[in-house]
Amino acid sequence: MAFRNGAPVLLGDVADVVEGLENTKVGASYKGAPAIVLDVQRQPGANVIETVQRVRAELPRLRRAMPAGATLTIVNDRTTTIRASIHDVQFTLMLSVVLVVLVVLISCAPSAPPSSPAWRCRCHWSRPSA
Repeated sequence: MAFRNGAPVLLGDVADVVEGLENTKVGASYKGAPAIVLDVQRQPGANVIETVQRVRAELPRLRRAMPAGATLTIVNDRTTTIRASIHDVQFTLMLSVVLVVLVVLISCAPSAPPSSPAWRCRCHWSRPSA
């Protein structure tokens, strides 16, 4: 990945490397070609969108360090649906605010011209007579 003080920085220096299931009969391929799969997972409690942004920010540097002919491809990004859900929630909240403001304005609108003595805001609250 990089050299610091003349020594290579190993993957284990910057990440938790976990030895997984080893099986010589299992391999990875992408679009019919042999591939190496690297599954990046966030730490519990970490912001998944920020984690993906930080990984994506490192991709150009990693691509430059790769040997000629090797490609780096993101196969699966689960933050796409998370981002779409956040967008939908933001839209729904904004629409709700607009609708509430419209309902308040309509319900407080004068029912007769302001010059009429009968004009009253229907939103006016008065104390009940005792």
